[in-house]
Amino acid sequence: LGPFPDAPLDDIPLERAIRYSGRDPDATLRVYHRVAPMLVAAGLDDRFNLIMTNLPSIEEMQSTGLLGSRPKFEELNARMQTEMERICSELSSKFNDGRPINPNSGDQVAALMTRRGLQGLKRSKITKKVSTAKKSIEHLRFEDPAIGLVEDWRERGKTRDSFGEPILERIPVGRDTYPICANIRVTRVSSTRLSASDPTLLAIPVRHELGVMV
Repeated sequence: LGPFPDAPLDDIPLERAIRYSGRDPDATLRVYHRVAPMLVAAGLDDRFNLIMTNLPSIEEMQSTGLLGSRPKFEELNARMQTEMERICSELSSKFNDGRPINPNSGDQVAALMTRRGLQGLKRSKITKKVSTAKKSIEHLRFEDPAIGLVEDWRERGKTRDSFGEPILERIPVGRDTYPICANIRVTRVSSTRLSASDPTLLAIPVRHELGVMV
């Protein structure tokens, strides 16, 4: 059926759209009058005022964006795809008796670990199966070459899916460069750092070689 279509505000009857658009500021103002005295009582009003003072700069950053290069990200995506295929082939031939393997499949990675006598650190809270998530198996990365390949594949997949493809989708066909604007959030991280979504431009792993490429 293809991707689910986005529904713009134009699809909503005008009267409902007007009421809907007014609910966000109305609810925010109601919350403000409740919370502002609590901030003062807790001695946190200086932190609140600091964040409010920075909002114009943050909005300018959000509107301006970062310049993205279509040729560079096409090259990045192609490289990630090629390396993922190579890693899958190596995993299959060396550690799975030539059978195809999907490093993104928890069940297949768990079976691989069982055959190699490896144990993850965590279990799924729902299924109670041994977790094959990064935090559960990353301690095995440099102890077992198969897990090292699984982690290499996943990192390249994340680079492609979190940065490569979302950024390419935002660069119009025929344009070499185009500003990539993310939603910058000021309230999602408890340490008051900024976060970003669509795409996650503030989560680029800059100390990793793949992050440097992004």
